[in-house]
Amino acid sequence: MGIRFRSVFWIVAALGMLAAPSIASAKSMDSLVQDGFKVGKFTRGKSGLAGWYATKDDQKYFCPARLSAIYVDSKNMIALSTQGSQITLDRATYDASIGGPDPHIPYWKDVLVGNVTPDHVNPCLPSK
Repeated sequence: MGIRFRSVFWIVAALGMLAAPSIASAKSMDSLVQDGFKVGKFTRGKSGLAGWYATKDDQKYFCPARLSAIYVDSKNMIALSTQGSQITLDRATYDASIGGPDPHIPYWKDVLVGNVTPDHVNPCLPSK
């Protein structure tokens, strides 16, 4: 093995060791709720991402949303960008283009209070 390969290997290994604590502390929103955490309203985190804060005593986690579309009512829906910008869409046009309503798309009233399925939430990370 060349010296360059070993150098790159050790740099990557060191970076992996630095990132490991933050990866290991990630939790699912479901596990936090089961542990007694209260989920707040849909908001933006310090990074600007849309999601929910889960809090219990002095512990606080941010759970980023993994949503691209949300039903508002029978006529409207919202599309979310990766940074959480909202774009209003016509639901009838959207549903017609995909062949009917999608049962996996949550409703806005549920998103606001954090009543979503695990596949709508990215892993939660500790927040200060």
